[in-house]
Amino acid sequence: MLKKLIEYLLLSGYILLPALHTFAAVDRIGAQWFYLAVLNFFGLVYTYFNFDISFFKRNFLKFKSPLFLISATILWMLLSTIKAVNFIESTVILSRWINVLLGLIIILSILRRQKNYFEVIVYLLSGFAILEITVTMLQFTEVFGSLNQTTRNTLLGFAANKNINAASIVFKLPFLILLFRKIKFPLVRIASFLYIILGIISIILIGARSMILALLVMYTILLGHVLLKFFENKSSKRLIQNTATIFLPFLIGVLLSNILIKNSSLTLNTNLERIVEYGSTQSATDRLRYFNQAITNFFENPILGSGIGNWKIVSLKYDSLDMSNYIVQFNVHNDFLELLAEIGIGGLLYSSIFVVMFLSLINWFFKNKERWTYLIIGLSCMVYFIDSSLNFPMMRVITQVNFIFLLALFILIQDRIDHVEK
Repeated sequence: MLKKLIEYLLLSGYILLPALHTFAAVDRIGAQWFYLAVLNFFGLVYTYFNFDISFFKRNFLKFKSPLFLISATILWMLLSTIKAVNFIESTVILSRWINVLLGLIIILSILRRQKNYFEVIVYLLSGFAILEITVTMLQFTEVFGSLNQTTRNTLLGFAANKNINAASIVFKLPFLILLFRKIKFPLVRIASFLYIILGIISIILIGARSMILALLVMYTILLGHVLLKFFENKSSKRLIQNTATIFLPFLIGVLLSNILIKNSSLTLNTNLERIVEYGSTQSATDRLRYFNQAITNFFENPILGSGIGNWKIVSLKYDSLDMSNYIVQFNVHNDFLELLAEIGIGGLLYSSIFVVMFLSLINWFFKNKERWTYLIIGLSCMVYFIDSSLNFPMMRVITQVNFIFLLALFILIQDRIDHVEK
């Protein structure tokens, strides 16, 4: 009983970590990374007494396991410090990645003891999504009637800025959808239905273009799944049921957001126009410049890159003629390219995690009956992939905690399927 209590306290600690008070710290992100390190310390004490050597041995030595790939990436990061201009900065960023790996090991140690580990993760992520959406909507009430491009920046949720808040909500939205469709308790279904609607409203209110894009891709994939089910069973009744349960909350959310938003320049239609026209904006020009600079740096330093955490320093060499008001861009706005620039070909190990996950999930989707399980994991993985391609979630604790739970869930399912096939 005590062990169960400790396990649930640790899991709750990880999921609630972004909501912990930072006591007005100037560096809110630094405080959250510190909290993660403290939580990992207590988690390692638990893991020491409950470590399953055989489980971790076969996953650390399995080339297609994300556990192997992320460990190999971190080892390459360590090697890249040889090339670092600022070794201290490399140490800081490397320590963050080690904390991510330790968090993954601890969560795996806990979840693999749970027979219903998938349900545990669904409830944890959905529960925190409800908290995030609630806080976001409460923040909206403070600027209701005066929402504009400036005041929408106050819709932070538990994150450092609105874009990260939107990314965290969209990442968890598939788990809320699953909760609504699969859980039979009426109160849980009503609450999840309501919060899917509020989640859609929150994302539109925040107006983060990358996450509105991710949301549209998500519902396009869900539409494809509904049509696939129809072509397989030819049931019009099931088609209507699936369409209603999946798309009704989305449509209600869009309609209500149009009512709540008084400023026509902030509606979903306007956001969609901004996405279409994004290619001609200064933001797109800047991002493409950063991407090109990172690729150039990779070809100049293909083996070990410029040292983990050193892009913010090395980028000055490439961007000195184009920067405005001496503003230095700390990130490439693409985690994959940033790692290529910082650690060379070792960055491909990190990118391989997503290749392995997508290919495996597609294979499992068509071969197994638990299609909704693989679909939900795939949707969250897609959201994180889009975020990683356009932003820098690897720098934020709230998005990294989401990523840790996603990796843990995938690794446990992968281990179970590989064991059955053997």
